[in-house]
Amino acid sequence: MRRNRFRSKSQACIGTCVAVIVGAILVAILGAIVTTSAAEQKIGVPPEAMNMRLVGYNDLQGRSAYQPTIHHQGDRYIAYIGHHGGTPEAPKPLNSLTGQPEFNGTSIVDVTDPAHPQYLAHIPGTPGNYEDGGAQMTRVCDGRTLPKGDPNKTYLLRVFGGKSHQITSPIPPNRR
Repeated sequence: MRRNRFRSKSQACIGTCVAVIVGAILVAILGAIVTTSAAEQKIGVPPEAMNMRLVGYNDLQGRSAYQPTIHHQGDRYIAYIGHHGGTPEAPKPLNSLTGQPEFNGTSIVDVTDPAHPQYLAHIPGTPGNYEDGGAQMTRVCDGRTLPKGDPNKTYLLRVFGGKSHQITSPIPPNRR
């Protein structure tokens, strides 16, 4: 006698229901695990790290950091860091170098010694909060790489608050 190799419709329906129930249970368990591990993170607890350690930091005058670009200039490494616009609570953070409140823009930091980064300058960006202001993205190149650039200058291209782009040649760090 030959057996039917195909399952009946009721058997297929039961199998599908069991698979859906097992899948729902797994999703619930995994969701609880993820929620629990996220809830366990507390302020002041050392962050997890693997194959890395904190060497140094700079508070960037309390400004957000978006797209840092590190550029080798002469015998130094300079970080150009774009910032989002301000917030309603802090539309113009204080520039500790000038003592003046400024719209978020681009910070210039000497990171040659990573343990002791030196804040060199802040170039204000477009007025506005969040994505409407600041100068989030940066690109840097030497003038010698441009067809009509001054070979002795470094050029900074940055988004100007999502409204335009700006190309500037900041004061060379060795002249500060």
